[in-house]
Amino acid sequence: MDNRLKIVGRKPTKDSITRTVRMSGESYDKIASIAERENISFNNVVNQLLEYGLKNIVWQFSTFAIYYI
Repeated sequence: MDNRLKIVGRKPTKDSITRTVRMSGESYDKIASIAERENISFNNVVNQLLEYGLKNIVWQFSTFAIYYI
């Protein structure tokens, strides 16, 4: 199964919350490049990266692995 992230255009949602997030210049440049290449907003790319990360996070405690769904 291929669970790599696929960046796609999405319609904006009405349940957004405005927050300030600090990131490295390198991360900013990579995200901006993806957004430009895919012709979608920077924010759209950030949201997709966050959703993917949250769906695929693995928490490890001692010998247990808990998958966040």
